[in-house]
Amino acid sequence: MSNKTKMTGTRFSEILDAYGARTTQWPAEEVSAAQELLQQSSDARKMLQNAETLDRLIDDQTAPVSASGALLGRILEQADLQKKTPGPLWHGLISSFLKPAAGLVLATCLGITVGIIRPDLIDISDEINFEDLSVTDPLLEWENINDNG
Repeated sequence: MSNKTKMTGTRFSEILDAYGARTTQWPAEEVSAAQELLQQSSDARKMLQNAETLDRLIDDQTAPVSASGALLGRILEQADLQKKTPGPLWHGLISSFLKPAAGLVLATCLGITVGIIRPDLIDISDEINFEDLSVTDPLLEWENINDNG
């Protein structure tokens, strides 16, 4: 927005909402038009005062919070205790053996269940003839050479 274009109250409100009350944060091309509006409009000055109040409240709430030394000490002490205290023996057994075994058992149960529910899923009604299997010519030649030699 140039100096020649007059700023509206709506646009001024949008700038305050987006950038706050600090003019250094406003878009450079709109600062002079906003300052001109502030000189002419008491509503604009009131909006700026409200924005300044809001900025102060936000700044007060964003102050860093630190924990007391006693609290930090208790937290670190509990962390050390949990590291040093070994878990039950069966925890290691579960993670190293039972989890993979449980996976195999579940896969087997699933296979049996599918076989019971859908026995016709794989139809093996035709007998398999080994002569009908596709065997490559080089393999047959190799067998013939080895049988004759």
